[in-house]
Amino acid sequence: MESIREASQRIARISAHLQPPNSQTEESCVLKRADCRAKGGAPGFKVAILGAAGGIGQPLAMLMKMNPLVSVLHLYDVVNTPGVTADIGHMDTGAVVRGFLGQPQLENALTGMDLVIIPAGVPRKPGMTRDDLFNINAGIVRTLCEGIAKCCPNAIVNLISNPVNSTVPIAAEVFKKAGTYDPKRLLGVTMLDVVRANTFVAEVLGLHPKEVDVPVVGGHAGVTILPLLSQVKPPSSFTPEETENLTKRIQDGGTEVVQAKAGAGSATLSMAYAAVKFADACLRGLRGDAGVVECAFVASEVTELPFFATKVRLGRRGAEEVYQLGPLNEYERVGLERAKKELAESIQKGLLQQKDLQGEGIGRRVDNRSSGHAHIPSKHMRSHCILHDHREPFLLALGPNIEVSNFSRSTKFEFEPFTEANGHIVVKCLGVRTVVACSKSTVERASTGKDSSSSPGARRFSLSLLLEEGDDDGDVNEVGPTILGERSGAPSERTA
Repeated sequence: MESIREASQRIARISAHLQPPNSQTEESCVLKRADCRAKGGAPGFKVAILGAAGGIGQPLAMLMKMNPLVSVLHLYDVVNTPGVTADIGHMDTGAVVRGFLGQPQLENALTGMDLVIIPAGVPRKPGMTRDDLFNINAGIVRTLCEGIAKCCPNAIVNLISNPVNSTVPIAAEVFKKAGTYDPKRLLGVTMLDVVRANTFVAEVLGLHPKEVDVPVVGGHAGVTILPLLSQVKPPSSFTPEETENLTKRIQDGGTEVVQAKAGAGSATLSMAYAAVKFADACLRGLRGDAGVVECAFVASEVTELPFFATKVRLGRRGAEEVYQLGPLNEYERVGLERAKKELAESIQKGLLQQKDLQGEGIGRRVDNRSSGHAHIPSKHMRSHCILHDHREPFLLALGPNIEVSNFSRSTKFEFEPFTEANGHIVVKCLGVRTVVACSKSTVERASTGKDSSSSPGARRFSLSLLLEEGDDDGDVNEVGPTILGERSGAPSERTA
């Protein structure tokens, strides 16, 4: 009986490879072949990558296709997924690859997944901090997590999108609202900090990086990254100067790559490697392997903070055990207090952002549906107009208390060329009753180039409205603009 079953599985696999798709019934054939291979192939887990066409997503997808623990690999992004799927799908490894393009296919991409990896977001450029990425990446994470809560609430989620210190709290609030929150299954990926620490420490010790294990705790940005060099394996001692230099380099590893690439990208390849290493650990935990321990940013009671990165034991339910910090030396104790202070602010920012998006905080947006206007209901609220260039994405925050006709999320508008008026730049949105004033230097930094698909000199943007607590009296020139991000390449890339 067993031999018959094995023979049927072999026939199914061979048929899936040899059966050519018919142009009239291609969709039906592809689905049947995928189902056939998924059932007849080697056992494994179903993994989805959200942001698979970006700078991290593509090498991440390739490496996950090579993982023998993966039986089905779903690749989702808002652009370029078909090409990435076709390319990776030609690799002669066991995982079945399926591509999904755009918001309408998000639910199909997520249904039935065991592990969801989220590298989606915009990248960091020279001069930008992780906080600069926050406003746009927060919305991306929220949307994707809403899909996870609906389609695969029991999946383990590996969240890479920066700033992790803030996006993990946002994801937690989304899952809580949906009634699906399991803190063990939400893991912020800080593995790149560990990978860097192992590499840099190995260089100092003259060892192979695989022989070194450096616990890295705290968070995933700047001083919140705290390598515990006193707990290095194999046991080692460092001079005060070595400790300071190693800690600083590990904390600034992402900036080192951004500067070295001189505006051409961020830490995409090393992040993909680290993400796959952590995902493999999660899959081994799901398989039931014993003693799978890695560092991750999780819900925690190790400190007074609600989230903190420490070593965790991975199992079938995710982070089944969160380990304590262990003994710290004086340098690490000082660093811990500094890390907790900044980390607390980042966590709070994520929690407040999610409440505002849900309309629960002071920054609630009120729409006048009859007139089509979005307006500010109180002088104690401040709004920012966010211009998102679809051709070369960047963000520009302009002025308070902006009134926008026919406002809706992700609506496309065309803007006239920026013109100077009374020392300010006036931005006119064509067909929409909006005039925004800001400084000339700010606009000049963000408005070079033209879009040939629009009218001469015009560019196409998405217009969204964010509200936050403030003390302004509502005058449009009261608050100056803030550059949140320069033109930055593909929208699904991000930084580490």
